[in-house]
Amino acid sequence: MCVRKMKSIIEILIARIAFWLGYGCRSITTNRNQFARGIQEINMLLAEPSHDILKTPGSIKPQPGLTPTMLNWSVYMTIKHTDQVHIEILHLIELLERGERPSLGDISRFDTTGPAGSDVLKDFYKHARQIETLPDRISLTSRNRVHHRIFGSLNSRGLYAALAMHLWLHVSQIKAILKKHA
Repeated sequence: MCVRKMKSIIEILIARIAFWLGYGCRSITTNRNQFARGIQEINMLLAEPSHDILKTPGSIKPQPGLTPTMLNWSVYMTIKHTDQVHIEILHLIELLERGERPSLGDISRFDTTGPAGSDVLKDFYKHARQIETLPDRISLTSRNRVHHRIFGSLNSRGLYAALAMHLWLHVSQIKAILKKHA
């Protein structure tokens, strides 16, 4: 087996373990609260910088979970990407809870986003509210699963945990972008 493939397998294994220990084994309520805290953190981070700073890409250092393309995004581009992933996960959860067996497909489709402005915030916050209230509307008890190439086989509860994890991944990215502009 080539060294690059072995390194990739090890990185996926580490990411999978970190996900399950950090988010996957938590209660729905804990992940819901963690997600809500992430939204509050983003609110605070976006409160002071100007529109120009938020729309200007900032080259940041590599971080776990970020692809090379993501290292050159603006805050608004990061918010746009985060919202797109959250919309997809919400949809997958709904399908699983209806008894379907959906496919996530190639997740790299979310690694590319074009320029974005403040207009992304309205939808981002609307979908964030849907995520926060999801456990009030859906039981998150489906046994059906969807395969994620990094985190493995996820049921609706696992996907809900992924929402919290994904948000915090990009909270960290937003902080790094803003620090670069400071």
